[in-house]
Amino acid sequence: EGEERSKVLKRCVEIILDIQEWFVSKGVICRDDIITATFHSTLVLDSLDDAELEKITNKIIALNRITVQDNKKYDYEVAMMASTFNEVMVYAWKKLDSENYLKLARETFDTAHTAWIKYNFHEKAENFKKKYGEVWR
Repeated sequence: EGEERSKVLKRCVEIILDIQEWFVSKGVICRDDIITATFHSTLVLDSLDDAELEKITNKIIALNRITVQDNKKYDYEVAMMASTFNEVMVYAWKKLDSENYLKLARETFDTAHTAWIKYNFHEKAENFKKKYGEVWR
């Protein structure tokens, strides 16, 4: 519990992101594992200093770009990973005051929100808009 839990969880997130990078270097893309690693990273955001946050955020960006290489063609994939990805981007944007993270959050939001509507998940689109509406244009 407490500080010990945070320490262990932070180390686990670092390891799982490193493992996913290793998989990618071997030509293996584990989409579900990358999405799960992104989710687990949201659990440690508050315990990261600025340098750690930037490092983890950039790994998450790289891994998610590999997972979904064409956001328009695979908009349904973006919609599936958007919630946890946007949570990391919004947190990093606010804490690091980086417009790059805000830009990625907006792009992801736009693609995912449009996809939820396109595939008739209107309630999901509304819930997504409520949660991440601050990045909506």
